[in-house]
Amino acid sequence: MEEYYPSRTELAQLFDWTLPTVDYNIRHHGLPIYKKGSRGKPHQFRLPDVIAWYAQHIAKQSVTTEGTAQELRRRKLAADTASAELDLAVKRGELGYIADIERAQISEAIEIKHAVMAVPARAAPLVDGADAATIRIEFERALNEALSEIAVAEPALDGIEKDIQSQEKGAKAAA
Repeated sequence: MEEYYPSRTELAQLFDWTLPTVDYNIRHHGLPIYKKGSRGKPHQFRLPDVIAWYAQHIAKQSVTTEGTAQELRRRKLAADTASAELDLAVKRGELGYIADIERAQISEAIEIKHAVMAVPARAAPLVDGADAATIRIEFERALNEALSEIAVAEPALDGIEKDIQSQEKGAKAAA
């Protein structure tokens, strides 16, 4: 009995593949060609070689899938560890929530704005009828005084600390 050498089209039908799948497996996965086609003659495949290749290909995919599952478990463990470390840093006060930090910065910016806007009212009585040099000196003094008050003032974190504690209690209650 003569051995059968299917063409690319016949191979696709035998394995229920599309022609692009056959081409992809040839180019990227080493699907063995018995005889390369040329000048209108199609490739020929030796069926026992293709079946052996297919068995190895499937076995290799299952090992890759297992490796992928193991990698996913490792990544999940790393993510869980990072999440626990972040939670601990928040509890220790080493890290804050962005919304809380934004709220504190906005509060500080408003405080600065009010202090700077109050400078003309503070300096006006001192410069009434004074020359330009005196006015400049008084405004600089009033600005420095306002900025010194801001620098000494405690940041507006009291409310933020309470918000963080209530968020932690809510998270514990939900868990």
